[in-house]
Amino acid sequence: CVCNYLGTVQEHCNGSDCHCDKGTGQCLCLPNVIGQNCDQCAPNTWQLASGTGCEPCNCNAAHSFGPSCNEFTGQCQCMPGFGGRTCSECQELFWGDPDVECR
Repeated sequence: CVCNYLGTVQEHCNGSDCHCDKGTGQCLCLPNVIGQNCDQCAPNTWQLASGTGCEPCNCNAAHSFGPSCNEFTGQCQCMPGFGGRTCSECQELFWGDPDVECR
């Protein structure tokens, strides 16, 4: 088996060599990590490279186009006028209170 070191529970690893279930081939994944090899973030999570499991995107529901984000950068898809990683700020060159309106 080929378990992703960053996505596998470290107790199942000896250095960078991680072990899987001998019957199923499934690696033991960290929180919010999926895939037989623990090599993907679950939907609406990101940052597999942290080595501690994937984190929720936490996209601002009112200012983003959905709950998903880029699995590497964590950037949510913001509605026009909004910015920041989670779309909770005004976009660059815009001003205002993002809870009210960005102009």
